[in-house]
Amino acid sequence: MDKLSPEIIDKILDHLREDCYRTYGSKPFVALYAPLAAISRPWQYVVESKSFRQIDIEGTPEGIAKFAAAFSKPWRQSALRGLVLGIPYFCSCELRDIDPACQHKRDAYVGAMTALYRSMENWGPIGGGLVPNQPRVYLQVEMLPSPGRGYIISEHLRFPEKNLALWQGSEAARWISRLHTRNTLDFVASCQLPSLLSNLQSLQLKLPSYQGSGELAIYGDKYLLNLHKTLTEALLDARTSLPRLQTLWIHMGLEENGGDLSPGVDLRNADGVDELCEAIRLLGQTVPLRNLTLRWILVTPDLFQDCRLPAGEHDTATWPLLEELHITFPAVAPSGEWYTKNDPELYRGLYNFDQTQLDGNDGWYPAIGTATFNPLQEAFARGLLRMPALRLASLVLDYSDGRLCVTAVDRPRGREGRMKMSETEWWRSYERGWEPEWAGMTKEAWKALDGDELVAAEAAIIKKRKEWKERQEAQRALLMKDRAIEIDAQFAGGLPHLDQEISQRRLWDPLMFGKDAIWQPTPEIAHLWNRWVTWEGRGTW
Repeated sequence: MDKLSPEIIDKILDHLREDCYRTYGSKPFVALYAPLAAISRPWQYVVESKSFRQIDIEGTPEGIAKFAAAFSKPWRQSALRGLVLGIPYFCSCELRDIDPACQHKRDAYVGAMTALYRSMENWGPIGGGLVPNQPRVYLQVEMLPSPGRGYIISEHLRFPEKNLALWQGSEAARWISRLHTRNTLDFVASCQLPSLLSNLQSLQLKLPSYQGSGELAIYGDKYLLNLHKTLTEALLDARTSLPRLQTLWIHMGLEENGGDLSPGVDLRNADGVDELCEAIRLLGQTVPLRNLTLRWILVTPDLFQDCRLPAGEHDTATWPLLEELHITFPAVAPSGEWYTKNDPELYRGLYNFDQTQLDGNDGWYPAIGTATFNPLQEAFARGLLRMPALRLASLVLDYSDGRLCVTAVDRPRGREGRMKMSETEWWRSYERGWEPEWAGMTKEAWKALDGDELVAAEAAIIKKRKEWKERQEAQRALLMKDRAIEIDAQFAGGLPHLDQEISQRRLWDPLMFGKDAIWQPTPEIAHLWNRWVTWEGRGTW
């Protein structure tokens, strides 16, 4: 076995890894590799190459020093693909905001990181001998929890300037191709660090939640304004600092808290333009962006078109390489207005009970505000026409009990495009705490009844349970039944119908166009969808 080639050894280890995964699940298999490294030098080389592909660095000076010592050997450096860097909680705020006892720990951490960065600059080729313009290593930055408090929260969240300065002009920053930041409350550092990584190809920013944390709610609108401004500046700088960016994933953290959303401040500038959405659009049209995912981010038509243009003039700038676009947004817009009607401060005020098809109001429909929602959908439809490489796109309005989703799918082989609209209802269930009538009867029956009365009560409960389940299934079937309606049949000649040879390209309508539809597209929006479906006018406005 000591005379096998590295290629054969690599295949053997891959086979052992798959077998270990099938047997032990996600249990680490590094311990399985360790004894095999003692067979010979080729086995040791291949085993270490596989064992040191992804390293998690503990957020302590000892962990950093241990990593630097282990990767002093060139063959381990060439095997590195992933580096997960944990940032201690005491490195996320100003010195005056932390306990004096943490200052010594912070100094030791910064000193260890300085030594690590300097040693990285002397490393040989990274990622198996790849040239600097084709890096494969990624860096993942995580915020480690503080003892007894979870994530530390301060009004002056700042990443230590010494740490950011270490990346400036560093050779180690040139071979990092992926940066994932998550669980970090230091959004300033999360937005500043990417600009120092010129070869970055994939960027994921999971920013702190704005409404889900009681402590963050103390800072309220001020916190949201700072977050919005910092992220906008970072994305505008990324047009020049990240020329190779292909994947952008942003989770802004504006999560709905139990349906109790409240209108925010107006985040638009003096011209009525949301600068964050505009920065994302300009970035997608400048860099070779292929995948864009935005989760829980406030959305306006500025994301899809230049709203500074005069009335009647349409944006012609294209997204030349964008292949996948996924957007999930809450019911509130950056202007503070709502995409729904009624009183938004009331939990049930967002929903229109007159449009429900359910007995007992087991499900809720949102009452869509067409004055704000239609312009967004029209801008989205026009934006699709300026994305010639698009394969999949979705625009999802997420609310408490479900979501309203518009999806565009393009099949590359036959250029068969289709638009799909769906509304998913999250059902109240007994397991989630919404007790039906028979559940309450069960508790009362077991407490108050005995003997024959208890048997009769149990029989009545079983009957009611069966009826309740049948009613729920009937309601679910009524709501979720897919009904494909041809465009010409739906709009009664108001739109050009599709040719027979491409009749598979159509608008799919699970629930939206029915009698009790929560939203119906205007003829202008449906016409734009029809153009995308038939491939007519792709690449134009």
